[in-house]
Amino acid sequence: MAFDQGYCLLSGALSSQQVSRLDAHTQALTKHAQDILATIHQDGISFADYYQRSGETFIVAAEANDPLQVCRFEYLNGTSAYFREEVIPRCRQLAEQAVLHPLALLKDKCNMKQPGGGAFTAHQDILAYLDLGPALHVTAALFLDPATPENGTLEFADNYLDIDSDQLSWKRTAMGRQPVYPIQQGGANHGRIPADLEQRLLWNTICAAPGDVLLFHSYIPHRSAINLSSKTRRAFFFTFNLAADGDHYEEYYRMKREDFGNPRFHIATPTQGNEAAG
Repeated sequence: MAFDQGYCLLSGALSSQQVSRLDAHTQALTKHAQDILATIHQDGISFADYYQRSGETFIVAAEANDPLQVCRFEYLNGTSAYFREEVIPRCRQLAEQAVLHPLALLKDKCNMKQPGGGAFTAHQDILAYLDLGPALHVTAALFLDPATPENGTLEFADNYLDIDSDQLSWKRTAMGRQPVYPIQQGGANHGRIPADLEQRLLWNTICAAPGDVLLFHSYIPHRSAINLSSKTRRAFFFTFNLAADGDHYEEYYRMKREDFGNPRFHIATPTQGNEAAG
């Protein structure tokens, strides 16, 4: 399984029957997420206040332009036995085969790329995780719906290791020496790779079918465009760190619930403005 370029697509990782089962569980979780957003909106409170007061553990974020529209939901391993016992172990197995290291789950989420929304600007995931300790992370993206250029599929920077710039810093990892790109700080573009560097990157568009798994590590720059189709595009993202670097899952989500509006949890996402405003 080639992983030298920082990502690889595994076709048919789930059977059609497994995809149907995933769809049913996703619909139930989506209804739960919608109910949470309705409560937050009706009560006129912030997301941070809601999680501090309610004791709810299932995490939901709304689209930036619609407080009742689900952008993503998280904490699947801690919420659903189906994901904990079936889906996540399968994705971890595939990721371990790619990186040749045992892995531990760090975070999990479902991105609901709604029609007309859901764009993620060019970024590296590593910036959201560095202060947790582990220096390398591997994400397994599991697609429930087709991912196409029309609905804003993922794009990866194939030449990210070849950019010559004194703006980059470098870290040693289990996947070799990796660059850390600078980012824009604060505002709607928080976490975005600056335009001059983004324009020098060669972007490869990855299309996927339901049941496919796309593996990528936390240093490969990636982005996705707005969903221009008429249907929601759902994809799960299970992020792992090397098992040798410890288990940080519960600590990560404890910090997120306590400080929901912190920009570190919303690197280059389409949810700016929702976390603090409710």
